[in-house]
Amino acid sequence: MKNRFFAVKTAVAVFVLLAAFCASVAFGAQSLSAADMRSAFTDSSSFFHIILFSLRLPRSILALFTGALLASSGACFQLFFRNALAEPGIIGISSGATLGAVIAQTA
Repeated sequence: MKNRFFAVKTAVAVFVLLAAFCASVAFGAQSLSAADMRSAFTDSSSFFHIILFSLRLPRSILALFTGALLASSGACFQLFFRNALAEPGIIGISSGATLGAVIAQTA
C-alpha cells in the first residue's frame, strides 16, 4: 500500500513538472500555439523557431537542471548531517554566498 502511494505521488510530480516545462516553453510575451510550434519545428527560418530554440527552450532546460541540482544538494546536506531540517547556514555557505555577492557588487 505504501509503494502505491509513492508511485502515485511520483507520477503526479512528474506530470506537474512536464506541465510546467511545457507552459514555460509555450507562454511568454509572444504566446505560441500548436500551429506555431509545428512551424518552429518544420521551418528553421521562421520567427517562432528563433523564439523557441534560441530563447525559451534553453531557459526552460536551464531552469530544470538548476532545480534538480538545488534539490540534490539539499538532499546531500540532509544526508550528510542526518537532519531533515539541515540548511546551508549550518556550515556557513549562506554567509559566504552573501560575502561573494557583496564583493561582486562593489567590484
